[in-house]
Amino acid sequence: MPIEQTGELPEELKQLVDLQRQALREKEELRDLDYSADAWQPWRDAAWRVQEGITLYVQAGEVAGEVRSRYETEMLVKSQARGGVAP
Repeated sequence: MPIEQTGELPEELKQLVDLQRQALREKEELRDLDYSADAWQPWRDAAWRVQEGITLYVQAGEVAGEVRSRYETEMLVKSQARGGVAP
């Protein structure tokens, strides 16, 4: 079942969008830096929190008897975090 993109997002999805925006900010700060594991750790942590949150959101839907597509959820979160622009 596709995720409805009309109207207000549920609070759980808003939180995931905020996490994705944080991950994007962390990545943007790395744009001009050379790679080092320590410098990139904040971005990896933020990206991991987004992925974990999406997984938990989908699993919660399954427990509630809802069918939630992990792919569609992730694409919606990324799109909304970029201001509605598809990734």
